[in-house]
Amino acid sequence: MTSVIDSTGMTLDSFSEAKDNALAKLRAKFGDNIKTDDQSLFGIIGTVLGEMVSDQNDLIRESVNARNPQGAQGLHLDNISQFNGVVRRAPEYSTVALSFTALTTGGTVPIGSLVQDPNDATIEFATDAELVLAADEEAEVSATATSAGAINAVAESLTKIVNPMFGISTVTNDAAAVAGRAVETDTDMRARRKMVSRQTGYQSLPKTYAALTNIASIGRVTVRENKTSYTDSLGQPAHSIWAVCQGGADSAIAAALHLGKSGGIGYYGGTTVAYADPITGRAYSIKFDRVTEVAVGMKLRLSKNAAYPADGDTQIQNAIVDYFAGDFVMPDGETNNGFSIAENVEYFRCLTPILSIGGHSVVSFTIGYKDDTMSTEDVHIGQTELAVISAGDIHIETF
Repeated sequence: MTSVIDSTGMTLDSFSEAKDNALAKLRAKFGDNIKTDDQSLFGIIGTVLGEMVSDQNDLIRESVNARNPQGAQGLHLDNISQFNGVVRRAPEYSTVALSFTALTTGGTVPIGSLVQDPNDATIEFATDAELVLAADEEAEVSATATSAGAINAVAESLTKIVNPMFGISTVTNDAAAVAGRAVETDTDMRARRKMVSRQTGYQSLPKTYAALTNIASIGRVTVRENKTSYTDSLGQPAHSIWAVCQGGADSAIAAALHLGKSGGIGYYGGTTVAYADPITGRAYSIKFDRVTEVAVGMKLRLSKNAAYPADGDTQIQNAIVDYFAGDFVMPDGETNNGFSIAENVEYFRCLTPILSIGGHSVVSFTIGYKDDTMSTEDVHIGQTELAVISAGDIHIETF
């Protein structure tokens, strides 16, 4: 066999094929009686030539795959996705409000002071500003995780002061941290590129969606249009688009919507942003909605066996949190899409992350709004709502 790249695709010789081809050429040049075993001179030459060709073929294969969005990785995927207007989402840092309490002497919390979860040193935050407290005073200061990604800190878990400071007695977080996110993976970027590349017109719903998802700090996004001549059942006016966004700057969202919609189409939503067209200078009122997060809770009773991991409860909680956020890795290696804006939490879908951890059987499983009645019914989510869940709201009983 010899390597071929043609209209049908690419076929490249393996090492053994390249070596056999090299030995055949040596025999044709020096005669069929030459020794070509692995210890002979011609055998060693054939092996070296086979390795050289095989290494070159590996580079050719990587080069060709780098031009295929389904095979490209890293920087190559970044480059090819730019043709579709898709930019890899940068990592973001989790944030939290820390509440410090001073001693009778009063005290100062310097900027950059570190606070951790005493049970997990990887959950660490640094204060964003200096905080000065009077005697016995309690006050809050914002803090940012020291590493990017979804650093989850449940309420009242950040209680360890890493670098002790004079006059400060305690610290805690009254509310859970707002989780960041890791840099967008190749798998997630491929899926997003595929979604936004289905249509090529700039003023179209897919391109508007693409522009919104490329905004810095944007989270979940949905764009709905009403092409009819009457107000629909959800209250969306005729001939309008309705964007619901999580995160992202108001001005950036307004620009994406203005440039993405067609003429004669209106906006709908509870947030209004003044926007000036950069070309004409005309002022527009851009409307869209912000996401309202709906906290969901779960209760599980599991019958465990000897194969159940020592940290099985934590693994299940993390798998469920990842599933809701769209970071859960499915058996085929792809990540799930999580629960989208306006998507109900389907009861049976939640079994997927639960059953991904072995060593147990599910005796009972209920879901519902946090701090509300749990049941086996789907959790209803409104048009501008997004279901979220934290590890602290997943209660697991094993026996």
